[in-house]
Amino acid sequence: MDKLPKYLLFLSAFTVAILGGLAFYYTSQSYFADSLIYDDDNGIAIHGYDPVAYFTEEKAVYGDPLYEVSWAGSRWRFASPENRDLFADDPNKFAPQYGGYEPVMIVKGYSSPTDPLIWSMRDGLLYLHHNEQTKAYWLENFRDNRIQADASWPRIRSQLQYIQSQSE
Repeated sequence: MDKLPKYLLFLSAFTVAILGGLAFYYTSQSYFADSLIYDDDNGIAIHGYDPVAYFTEEKAVYGDPLYEVSWAGSRWRFASPENRDLFADDPNKFAPQYGGYEPVMIVKGYSSPTDPLIWSMRDGLLYLHHNEQTKAYWLENFRDNRIQADASWPRIRSQLQYIQSQSE
């Protein structure tokens, strides 16, 4: 280590500090009320599945139209009034990451729809996937993928919001 020039060590430490700071910043960002959520033509988020059930029952459960909440421009359905109330109290805790879009495609710089029956949970966060292959890839390379997706999501979200505003 004595043979490495001091400037190279400084540059390496600086790069790690900047990348670590950016990763922390992006992973600590919560959804905003104007976040774009992947929904169907009727504005129903995640095809009507209950986002709380992934956490409480560890499975995809279809929501009931009787238990519905509007949040972030979409309508969310729940299997019970208890789940609806849990979500209403803290939607950021239960909403799927990246607006419910496929996280592997977010890493690659674009958006892709998902299947709410194919999902994963890491670090207390819900991720929806397009198919079993993208889910496996996401989990296999989770840390690197999450850093890249967190960095890409603000730009992709802005593009999707712009497209949505043009179609209204």
